[in-house]
Amino acid sequence: MSGLIELLGEWQRAGVNHAALGIEFSPRPAAEVLQELAEHVLPLFPSHEGPSTARVRW
Repeated sequence: MSGLIELLGEWQRAGVNHAALGIEFSPRPAAEVLQELAEHVLPLFPSHEGPSTARVRW
C-alpha cells in the first residue's frame, strides 16, 4: 500500500488530479481491496471542491 501512496503523491505533486485503479485482475475480492483503499489511501488524497450548482432559469 505504501508504494501506491508514494506513487499517487508523486502524481499529485506533478499536477495529476484524477487517477483510475484497475482492480479487476486482483486475486483478492474487490470489496476487500476497495475497503483497504477507503481506509488507507483515500483519506490522504481528499477530493477537490466541485463547481457550484448552476441556477436554472426557465
